[in-house]
Amino acid sequence: MRPFLIVLALFGIAMGYGAYLDLTNKPVTYIAPAIVRVDKSDEMLAKKIEKMKDTVVNDLATKCETNGVKDPDGAIIFDSNNEASVGAFQFQRKTVIHYVKKFEGRDITNREAIAIAIDHEKAFELAKKIIFTEATKLGNHVGVDNWQNCALKLSLYDRVEMIKQIETI
Repeated sequence: MRPFLIVLALFGIAMGYGAYLDLTNKPVTYIAPAIVRVDKSDEMLAKKIEKMKDTVVNDLATKCETNGVKDPDGAIIFDSNNEASVGAFQFQRKTVIHYVKKFEGRDITNREAIAIAIDHEKAFELAKKIIFTEATKLGNHVGVDNWQNCALKLSLYDRVEMIKQIETI
């Protein structure tokens, strides 16, 4: 199978250096920036992109929102807006209600919103959909902004942007 090279933007890019990530985990040397062809039909690449997305979403919960909490899916924290944030992804009811309506076109109750927020798989999928399908405009990462503090702490803005760029190659 051919190795797939993906261009990563590094902080040193301003100095004219380019780096490439070999998704086959083989050693890669740094080379001058060049045009890289990627066979988008390759299902291995699609799986690797999904794994990268899953890592971003998992990091959001485990390394920031509920880091160190014994039962993260049962976590309830009151935010500065005096609203409860619930579950491993610290969803507020109104956020779940909004996105279920937006993505699925259905209205849900507060109780249903809480049930989604404390169901790890459902909350994970909703967070992933919000982060990676919500519109972005000129660097405005609307989806990731739902977790602004964690996004800054974990460099999620850069990570999401990189994944979105890889998907459009």
